[in-house]
Amino acid sequence: MKSIRSSAVLMLLICLFAFSAEAQDSKLKKANACYDKYAFPEAAEAYKKILAKSDIPEAKIKLAECYRLMNMPVEAEYWYEQVVDLAESEPIHRYYYGMSLKANGKFEEAKQAFMEYAQLVPADSRGLRQVEACEQANYFLTDPGIYDVKCTNINSDVADFGPAFYKDGIVFASENDVKYKDKEYNWRALNFLDLFYAEQQGDQPATLNKPSNLKGKPNTWMHEGTVTFSSDNSTMYFTRNSFYKGKIYYDTQGQIAYKMKDDLKTVNLQIFKSTQSGDKWGDIEPLPFNSTDYSVGHPALSPDGQALYFVSDMPGGYGATDIYVSYKSGDSWGQPENLGPEINTEGKEMFPFISEDNILYFASDALPGLGGLDIFSTSLSDDGTWLAPENLRYPVNTNADDFSFIIDGENEKGYFSSNRPGCKGDDDIYSFSKLANVLSGIIVNCDNQELIEDASVKLIQDGQIIQKRKTTSNGSFTFPVSPGVQYTVEASKLNYEAGSEEVFVPEDAGGKIEIKIAICPPM
Repeated sequence: MKSIRSSAVLMLLICLFAFSAEAQDSKLKKANACYDKYAFPEAAEAYKKILAKSDIPEAKIKLAECYRLMNMPVEAEYWYEQVVDLAESEPIHRYYYGMSLKANGKFEEAKQAFMEYAQLVPADSRGLRQVEACEQANYFLTDPGIYDVKCTNINSDVADFGPAFYKDGIVFASENDVKYKDKEYNWRALNFLDLFYAEQQGDQPATLNKPSNLKGKPNTWMHEGTVTFSSDNSTMYFTRNSFYKGKIYYDTQGQIAYKMKDDLKTVNLQIFKSTQSGDKWGDIEPLPFNSTDYSVGHPALSPDGQALYFVSDMPGGYGATDIYVSYKSGDSWGQPENLGPEINTEGKEMFPFISEDNILYFASDALPGLGGLDIFSTSLSDDGTWLAPENLRYPVNTNADDFSFIIDGENEKGYFSSNRPGCKGDDDIYSFSKLANVLSGIIVNCDNQELIEDASVKLIQDGQIIQKRKTTSNGSFTFPVSPGVQYTVEASKLNYEAGSEEVFVPEDAGGKIEIKIAICPPM
């Protein structure tokens, strides 16, 4: 009798365990279904409920991934700290753990995580690049006194980002006050992005009028994102989910992938062209390098309108997303060209912008920096290759994501985006003005004093290159500088011997310092 009773209890326990395991498996499948359709807020809540009752490695890993993809580094750090000790952990999880530590300002701990990742995956340069970033954190955090940064007055409590100069203000992307308020996307459970225009008030770039939804055909119920304009403001290139003429399209032939549905799966990003008609935008055209198989987006038009820089995850690149350029060929655009390994890494390079003086600004999460995305600048060298990118440092860059940098033709003011705390919330748009003290100079031939065009000029402080420039057609250059600082200015050009000049900026510099550097052709 006792034996029968014991066997019955044992069978009951086995049944209860099996039922509990089946229930947990069902909950995990539902959570994974949310994860697979990019519904990360919903998936995170489901994984947390599972982990409150059972220690399931898959749920722990997926929860850490949810917080990383939702850009929540505090929560991501907590869960990745546990993930890296799991038998099921992969090397990339240690890298993501380091990135969340770095985003939270824990540089020494992050350095250790990156060193471990570099040992596990020596072929991935990101590990050692991030070790370097942690070692240079104090330098990146030191304000060089170049930029005065302010939160603009147009930000909302949802995402506002991707400014582009247009007329007397900016056009940007926002989730706030969109046309189709009944549509939401899974990733954030918020409205799809629309494009908005805000006119600047007075001389202060941080103060703009209330944004208005861009008129015409570009804005739809899908995402419309970063944008760029021709110099006469008559043509616009913008990023959108591959949505064209009321349907989802994938290529320039207008071939339909599938019609509008509420349960859409992943849809690639594409670049579209629109021309202005009166006070509205119309005549939407897809660009020839849009594809069924990958995304292209974040366009940036060169000042002369002959080159279009953009971002893509097309095959053959160096990392997750690379920066490409296409040159104008007649009325269309040529085959995209990758900008190469000096700029593109195994990570994400995004949000390019070309200034009037042909400086390329872009964001990267793999070059040495402070946070997730940092803003960098570079330019072409004499031999046509890109110079090593320069981190713009604090206060442009922080431990948060900083991106979408643009600067006006006078190199005096502009805008960028950041999700740093202290503004309105989420991604916000910041303005900046360059500070008043300016070091200006000319580069001349030492033999005949002729002005030298396209010479490379470096501004150096304490052995670190702060900024780089190319001289203009009249041999001139300018750098914003800080009072009370000793600088070295170095000049060089192919087939010339380099020259340099020591410059001390007094506290009462009065705004402008002038120098001349002579460089000599070889004897």
